[in-house]
Amino acid sequence: GMLPPGTLMAMPGLESLDLTQTGCAMFPLEVLSLQGLRMLRLGSNKLSQVPPDVGRALVRLEELDLSNNDLNSVPAELSLLAATLRTLQLDGNPLRTLRRSILDRGTPAVLAYLKDRMPQ
Repeated sequence: GMLPPGTLMAMPGLESLDLTQTGCAMFPLEVLSLQGLRMLRLGSNKLSQVPPDVGRALVRLEELDLSNNDLNSVPAELSLLAATLRTLQLDGNPLRTLRRSILDRGTPAVLAYLKDRMPQ
Protein backbone atom coordinates (compact mmCIF):
# COMPACT_ATOMS: atom_id res chain seq x y z
CA GLY A 1 0.00 0.00 0.00
CA MET A 2 2.95 2.37 -0.22
CA LEU A 3 4.02 4.43 -3.20
CA PRO A 4 7.36 3.51 -4.75
CA PRO A 5 10.09 5.89 -3.52
CA GLY A 6 10.56 8.83 -5.82
CA THR A 7 7.04 8.71 -7.23
CA LEU A 8 5.97 12.00 -5.71
CA MET A 9 9.28 13.76 -6.22
CA ALA A 10 8.64 13.42 -9.94
CA MET A 11 5.30 15.22 -9.63
CA PRO A 12 6.09 18.65 -8.19
CA GLY A 13 3.00 20.25 -9.74
CA LEU A 14 0.57 17.89 -8.02
CA GLU A 15 -2.33 19.75 -6.40
CA SER A 16 -4.39 16.89 -5.03
CA LEU A 17 -3.33 13.64 -3.38
CA ASP A 18 -5.72 11.07 -2.00
CA LEU A 19 -4.09 8.37 0.14
CA THR A 20 -7.28 7.42 2.00
CA GLN A 21 -7.28 3.81 3.24
CA THR A 22 -3.86 2.97 1.86
CA GLY A 23 -2.56 1.43 5.06
CA CYS A 24 -0.10 4.26 5.76
CA ALA A 25 1.44 3.88 9.20
CA MET A 26 4.00 6.62 8.62
CA PHE A 27 3.36 10.06 7.18
CA PRO A 28 4.83 9.95 3.64
CA LEU A 29 7.63 12.49 3.95
CA GLU A 30 7.90 12.81 0.17
CA VAL A 31 4.61 14.68 0.33
CA LEU A 32 6.53 17.59 1.87
CA SER A 33 8.18 18.21 -1.50
CA LEU A 34 4.80 18.89 -3.12
CA GLN A 35 4.67 22.61 -2.47
CA GLY A 36 1.75 23.20 -4.82
CA LEU A 37 -0.45 20.70 -2.96
CA ARG A 38 -3.92 22.03 -2.17
CA MET A 39 -5.63 18.87 -0.99
CA LEU A 40 -4.12 16.03 1.02
CA ARG A 41 -6.31 13.14 2.15
CA LEU A 42 -4.79 10.69 4.59
CA GLY A 43 -7.99 9.51 6.26
CA SER A 44 -8.57 5.96 7.51
CA ASN A 45 -4.94 4.98 7.88
CA LYS A 46 -2.72 4.13 10.86
CA LEU A 47 -0.83 7.38 11.26
CA SER A 48 0.42 8.02 14.79
CA GLN A 49 2.11 11.30 14.06
CA VAL A 50 2.23 14.19 11.63
CA PRO A 51 5.58 15.92 11.05
CA PRO A 52 5.69 19.60 12.09
CA ASP A 53 7.21 20.39 8.69
CA VAL A 54 3.77 19.97 7.11
CA GLY A 55 2.99 23.46 8.38
CA ARG A 56 6.14 24.90 6.83
CA ALA A 57 6.26 23.01 3.53
CA LEU A 58 2.69 22.75 2.28
CA VAL A 59 2.04 26.47 2.12
CA ARG A 60 -0.87 26.21 -0.34
CA LEU A 61 -2.78 23.49 1.48
CA GLU A 62 -6.53 24.11 1.64
CA GLU A 63 -7.80 20.73 2.77
CA LEU A 64 -6.11 18.23 5.08
CA ASP A 65 -7.94 15.05 6.03
CA LEU A 66 -6.36 13.17 8.93
CA SER A 67 -9.58 11.55 10.15
CA ASN A 68 -9.69 8.00 11.49
CA ASN A 69 -6.02 7.53 12.30
CA ASP A 70 -4.10 6.89 15.53
CA LEU A 71 -3.10 10.49 16.25
CA ASN A 72 -2.74 11.47 19.91
CA SER A 73 -1.84 15.00 18.88
CA VAL A 74 -1.22 17.19 15.87
CA PRO A 75 1.71 19.60 15.57
CA ALA A 76 1.19 23.23 16.54
CA GLU A 77 2.92 24.11 13.25
CA LEU A 78 -0.27 23.29 11.37
CA SER A 79 -1.38 26.74 12.55
CA LEU A 80 1.13 28.18 10.05
CA LEU A 81 -1.35 27.12 7.37
CA ALA A 82 -4.14 29.29 8.78
CA ALA A 83 -4.08 31.63 5.76
CA THR A 84 -4.97 28.85 3.31
CA LEU A 85 -6.27 25.83 5.25
CA ARG A 86 -10.06 25.78 5.17
CA THR A 87 -10.72 22.19 6.13
CA LEU A 88 -8.83 20.17 8.73
CA GLN A 89 -10.49 16.83 9.48
CA LEU A 90 -9.41 15.17 12.72
CA ASP A 91 -12.44 13.09 13.70
CA GLY A 92 -11.85 9.50 14.73
CA ASN A 93 -8.43 10.02 16.34
CA PRO A 94 -7.55 9.38 20.01
CA LEU A 95 -6.56 13.03 20.42
CA ARG A 96 -5.45 13.88 23.93
CA THR A 97 -4.68 17.53 23.40
CA LEU A 98 -7.69 18.75 21.44
CA ARG A 99 -10.97 18.78 23.29
CA ARG A 100 -14.20 17.91 21.51
CA SER A 101 -15.50 21.43 22.17
CA ILE A 102 -12.64 22.88 20.11
CA LEU A 103 -13.05 20.36 17.29
CA ASP A 104 -16.77 21.05 17.14
CA ARG A 105 -16.11 24.74 16.47
CA GLY A 106 -14.34 23.88 13.24
CA THR A 107 -11.03 24.44 11.52
CA PRO A 108 -10.46 28.11 12.46
CA ALA A 109 -10.91 27.29 16.16
CA VAL A 110 -8.54 24.32 15.94
CA LEU A 111 -5.90 26.41 14.15
CA ALA A 112 -6.24 29.20 16.72
CA TYR A 113 -5.81 26.67 19.52
CA LEU A 114 -2.70 25.22 17.86
CA LYS A 115 -1.26 28.69 17.28
CA ASP A 116 -1.37 29.31 21.03
CA ARG A 117 0.82 26.23 21.43
CA MET A 118 3.52 27.26 18.99
CA PRO A 119 7.00 27.43 20.52
CA GLN A 120 7.91 31.07 20.91
